[in-house]
Amino acid sequence: MALSDADAPASTLWKPPMASRATRKPSMNSTSSFRGGFVSSLTDRETFFESTIEANLATLLEADHSVDHFEEQPAAVTYRDDAGKPHRHTFDFRVFLRDGTRVAIAVKDSGRVEPSGIRRKLELIEAQVGTRFADRFIVRTQDDTPRSRIFNAKLVLHGRNVRDDEIIASLAAYAQRLRGAVTVSGLLDAAGVGIGGFMGVVNLIDDGLLVQVSTGRIDLQTRVRPTSLH
Repeated sequence: MALSDADAPASTLWKPPMASRATRKPSMNSTSSFRGGFVSSLTDRETFFESTIEANLATLLEADHSVDHFEEQPAAVTYRDDAGKPHRHTFDFRVFLRDGTRVAIAVKDSGRVEPSGIRRKLELIEAQVGTRFADRFIVRTQDDTPRSRIFNAKLVLHGRNVRDDEIIASLAAYAQRLRGAVTVSGLLDAAGVGIGGFMGVVNLIDDGLLVQVSTGRIDLQTRVRPTSLH
């Protein structure tokens, strides 16, 4: 007799994530910096970070539909500085977009961008290494990861794990009849699903069927409208 999922051993229901491909993994023993890791939903691989900025940027990448996958701490590139001296540089992320574009990202605290000379370094790397490694070379700081965006990205990622297709269908059917913007609270009331359908609205925003009109964190007072309205 075949075993049901309920009877199957736990070892057959859970598969451990694949190991990270990072060429340099952070020490988890540091008491002076924020370090950790998670399993990427895009690759089912362990993903490590060495700072709050890296962790927040990884969260945004995970939630972004234009991202196919990304690597943290990819293989180092070799370049020569303005004096001709050779150096090696390891980017914090290399992002692979769904349209085929590859983006190399150097993560820096905003106060360290100018003193570090990172912008000139990226110019040299782009000129010498170019498309052999990436199509674009950019710097990202905490200014590119505001708290509201991180909050919303985490909300979207959570919503993907708790989807209720019945509630989503009810909300979508009503949302398609909207002729303007409405608060999330108003949409829930009108659709008759109550506050328990909040994550369904988040799902519809994530699916691209609703657009967040008001700025800031997504909450009951956020104004949304159908994507079809321009």
